[in-house]
Amino acid sequence: MNYQALFSYFLLLYSCSSSQTKPKLTRRYLDGDKYVFVIDNLFPAEVVRGYYGLVTSGKLEGKISSWFYAYNDYYQNIETFNTSSNSPWVAPVNPEFFSDTALWNISRKVVEKLSGGREYFPYDVTFSMHRRLDFITASSKENNIDEDELMIRISLNKDFKRNDYGEAIFYKDSREILAAVYPKMGRMVVWNATVPFIFKPPAMSYVQAQFDILVRVTTSKEKAKQAIAETKRLIKKSESQETLGFALSDEGEIPVLDLSKYEKRRFHDSQGREIAVFDGLVDKSDLDALRLFLLHYNSVFQYQPFDGVDEEHDNVSWIAMLKVKDFVKSHLWKIVKLLATYLSGLDEWYPYDVSMNIIRNSHYPRIHEDCEPNEHEYTFLMYLTPDWEANNYGETAFFEEVLSQDGTPYPPGQQQYEWIASVRPRYGRIVIFRGIIPHSARPPSPGFSGARYTFACKVARNYLLAMSKSLRETLEYLEMGNSEDPAAYELLSNLMADEEDRPPFSIEFIEKQLEHHRRKKEEMFEGLRNSAMKEISGAKAPIKDEL
Repeated sequence: MNYQALFSYFLLLYSCSSSQTKPKLTRRYLDGDKYVFVIDNLFPAEVVRGYYGLVTSGKLEGKISSWFYAYNDYYQNIETFNTSSNSPWVAPVNPEFFSDTALWNISRKVVEKLSGGREYFPYDVTFSMHRRLDFITASSKENNIDEDELMIRISLNKDFKRNDYGEAIFYKDSREILAAVYPKMGRMVVWNATVPFIFKPPAMSYVQAQFDILVRVTTSKEKAKQAIAETKRLIKKSESQETLGFALSDEGEIPVLDLSKYEKRRFHDSQGREIAVFDGLVDKSDLDALRLFLLHYNSVFQYQPFDGVDEEHDNVSWIAMLKVKDFVKSHLWKIVKLLATYLSGLDEWYPYDVSMNIIRNSHYPRIHEDCEPNEHEYTFLMYLTPDWEANNYGETAFFEEVLSQDGTPYPPGQQQYEWIASVRPRYGRIVIFRGIIPHSARPPSPGFSGARYTFACKVARNYLLAMSKSLRETLEYLEMGNSEDPAAYELLSNLMADEEDRPPFSIEFIEKQLEHHRRKKEEMFEGLRNSAMKEISGAKAPIKDEL
């Protein structure tokens, strides 16, 4: 390795005139001909912020996949994304797209100097996410790794402190520790791909996610070409999931069922609102088919970065939103509607929110309600993790809100609750309850390294109310941007009112507004993505000239 060339390169960087802090070779660790280099202040802050914006704002068509849950499923044999870092959550990035950004434009200069001028090609680029309590194992030397390959890790979080952990540990051939490198916004770590490593999760006190970019580079154009084609296939497959319809879809009627034979328990709050538990309504073959469909659909899971100050939110981070128009064609919807009718005596129920969520042992779900006190709604849950044991925890807990001495609720964030019931998440078990009842999913135990999968469906009393609720939730995008649309704010205010106090909106009006504001919401997110894209590419030419 040409160390003199490396140091000359950094001297060149130091001598460049730039408004940003000068790049710094912070550490270097050597083990024979293997090395780990730590470089700070290399990338303009706006470039790193741009990537952070992309990693948190979701997929980018043809360029960045949605997140994959990369752990193997022990129950069903499904294709999982092969991640060399053993990270539980990864989002593949098209290496061709990455090669055109400022981040690679700068990184390429570093790896070329490290290798004495050899040309490298990125062939495996991913966003990785780590949460507290993630169990991440050491990388192993893979058969398809060439001796001259390098790896790069670029940290994106700006708020890591000294006690937040999240370090990367690198090992010598003797399995002793070669280096420990802590995350820092914009920090670049470069090492030989044959050096074993572990990415440690953040500390328990760090409730947010740790984001990084991980890049593998090779000198083989052919290897890069093949790997890029595979990544493109994965991204295309991820994007196609939304067109799959819904599992168990059919137009036939379900047989007449005596639901009382399947009902195992029923609980009530002090106002007589029900929580009903059913077993055996969906047979195992249908359960397995539904579960397999949803696990494949996991490639369009959207990370929702909550865990903030809002105590009212359920704080479920991973949700795969499914299309209502597809779900209502399914056998499962007929069961949901039948149960809601069985409990209520009403028969016009219609869904407005259909999803599957993942909860792991590091997550922190909160007590919440699914609707307002004036809304008559039900929430349907079906658990989809087989062989669930009591020691895995993960119950759904239901509560009664305790009022103050004067009979009024305590202020937001200071509410008090008493327990009503807990429901164990056995495979195929269904619990349906009034959406106003406070409840919370409990995370699995620390000893359970897998995921608690739950299918969820929220239903309103009829089609008009369901579409109105969907529109109201869509309009929440107004709070996320700087929208100046008085009519939209007025519409949101009207939809927040009690049903009897709302203007007499027609179904046609609600449907038209829902389509319009879904489009406006997507345009807002597209604007955020475009802004991030501008930041990651805008600095390319000046930096290249400077180097």
